[in-house]
Amino acid sequence: MDMPGSDREIPGLSNAGQDVWDYEFFSRPNRSLSPDQQRWVFWSVALPGMGIAVFFAALGYWLMLPFAGFEIGLLAWAFDSLREHDGDYESITIRGDCLCLEWREAGKTYHRDLNALWTSVESGCEQAENHCRFCLRSGGETTELGRYLSDQGRMKLAEVVRAKLSRRPALKKIDN
Repeated sequence: MDMPGSDREIPGLSNAGQDVWDYEFFSRPNRSLSPDQQRWVFWSVALPGMGIAVFFAALGYWLMLPFAGFEIGLLAWAFDSLREHDGDYESITIRGDCLCLEWREAGKTYHRDLNALWTSVESGCEQAENHCRFCLRSGGETTELGRYLSDQGRMKLAEVVRAKLSRRPALKKIDN
């Protein structure tokens, strides 16, 4: 099963001169309407609604106008809140011992750099394959990821990231 996002391995070279494979995952929410389509849908609902209200207002039922205006205002507010999240995304990048998380939510961009050696993957479902969570824990902080994925996609991403982190070299013990 493919996840709605893009992931790829990037060949690289570690400091020790041995080949390592880095990993990158990028995900964004599914938007069924482009901004132009959103405008078209808004006006195709707003104009007939206001036209009907004006028609009935001309017949003497003027109380239709405030309700039509309220309905159009709520529709405008709904489309505006959708546009606020148009640029949302999540990104997971593993390069060497650095695990970089970046996400944008409602116009604010967040970034966390974690040490891949100290990061653990936590995943699980409340019920069988329902309400699944995927978190990365490092330094006492937990970051939940996979907001734009299905439950199955979240669990698959958790498996992939867990496998990538388990391939990291273990810390070497230094003898005195």
